[in-house]
Amino acid sequence: MVALALPAFAPADGPPAAPLNRARAEALASKTEVFKEQRREHPRASLSATKKAGGVWEISLFSYGSQQKQLALAKVNSAGKVTEVWSGFQVAWTMARGYPGAFGRSINSPWIWVGLCVLFLLPFFDWRNPFRWLHFDLLALVGFSASLAFFNAANLGISVPISSALLAWLVGRLLFVGLRKSSRPPPLRLMVPARWLLVIGLFLVGFRVGLNILDGNVIDVGYAGVIGADKLSHGRQLYGAFPFDNGSGDTYGPLLYLLYVPFEWIWPWHGTWDDLPAAHAVAGVFDLLCAGLLFMIGRKLRDVTVGIVLAYSWLAFPFSIYTTNSGSNDAIPAAFILAAIWLHRQPLARGALSAAAGLTKFAP
Repeated sequence: MVALALPAFAPADGPPAAPLNRARAEALASKTEVFKEQRREHPRASLSATKKAGGVWEISLFSYGSQQKQLALAKVNSAGKVTEVWSGFQVAWTMARGYPGAFGRSINSPWIWVGLCVLFLLPFFDWRNPFRWLHFDLLALVGFSASLAFFNAANLGISVPISSALLAWLVGRLLFVGLRKSSRPPPLRLMVPARWLLVIGLFLVGFRVGLNILDGNVIDVGYAGVIGADKLSHGRQLYGAFPFDNGSGDTYGPLLYLLYVPFEWIWPWHGTWDDLPAAHAVAGVFDLLCAGLLFMIGRKLRDVTVGIVLAYSWLAFPFSIYTTNSGSNDAIPAAFILAAIWLHRQPLARGALSAAAGLTKFAP
């Protein structure tokens, strides 16, 4: 007699999961509340599936008709789990989905962000007289952090109203200050010596340059500047011929692309959306140029102390670093506007610089 020893198997909890194919991925996406809601509103909508790297399926829901519109998008990973579901403008605008680090990477760290807010507020906040208009203005500027927090959480329904209310406050305050009839503004009151601001400001220069180099990214607008500079350098068609991964990048004026040319000569574009050092350099140079112009404006309008305060405010304000660390081009028109203010007594220069600021953002 021969005895056979068979291994013991633990009973399975259920039948093995079916492999994640197109049909199963579409079925999983269709069970989400977003897809169900869109199906109720658009009963003739159709599904489309695309398999991405790592076995991830992207399931799209399109409206019926000749002018199809993408109504919803879901991502199903290889384990059969729906990891993302989007509808509305968040389908097309990936930047509104709250992906970590999409804008500025580590600048969004609470430790860095809150620290910068403290550095921005404390030198100007007089605790003996807390209800000054200046304090409310400073808190309004820092208050945009709340809007950003909801934006990073992909909750634009709260983010946008917060930023709109704060912008309305700032516009009202600017109109009030600019249109009121008053004598010389009150003297500047600092809670710390100006030399402290100078030292901290120099540290912040090194900090933002280092952060931009080591942990900055480049969003689509910075990428567009590099592409345009490459086209100008090689005499290629500028408008209507941008690559697929930034097809709408040709929306700026030619001056903006021209400003990127010297940097693109030093760090050429390799045809892909890689680290783009030219875009990092442009963002960093014009960011520091803004700080320098603010110093010169303050010194010209009053004295060196005011110049230090204005430059420090730019360097400590977290949103200016946020822009630079995202490789954006927003510091370029800001620099032209500040240069126009600095040369406000020279009409020709003032007008030319103001026009240049507009030409960097608007295409012909």
